[in-house]
Amino acid sequence: MPNLRHTAGGFFMYLLFLLTIQQCMSFTFKCVATVTKDGTTAHAIGGLWVLMMCVYAGFVLPLTQMHHWIKWIHYLNPMFYCFYSLMGNEFHRRHMDCYQLVPSGPGYENTSLSNQICSIPGSIAGRDWVLEMTTYTRPLILNGTWCGNTG
Repeated sequence: MPNLRHTAGGFFMYLLFLLTIQQCMSFTFKCVATVTKDGTTAHAIGGLWVLMMCVYAGFVLPLTQMHHWIKWIHYLNPMFYCFYSLMGNEFHRRHMDCYQLVPSGPGYENTSLSNQICSIPGSIAGRDWVLEMTTYTRPLILNGTWCGNTG
């Protein structure tokens, strides 16, 4: 099991996002099929479009690492909004323990916590926990738009 958030609100938001993206993708394929004249062309265009949407959704290629000349694709990509909404739904206000402190190992057994830091990006020195997964969700959670991506 993926150990998702164990609340009714988290579950129903997850379900809402997945049903919404399923409908968006269905409508996208219907639109491509309507525009093209035959099934072969529709399959080719639909396959390339899905590949591009998956790559530019923000998981394979994070938003901060996208090339500036093709970064605009994420504004058209429903998978981008769904992915960041799911990440925000799952990691918002989640307290995660850090199991890998830096420095650690032989010779660092007596090092105080104030001189160590967690190896997860976004951690704060002196804490052995991280409040939320800041690598992917920080831009959207801090702006309060993770739920706004539903629309």
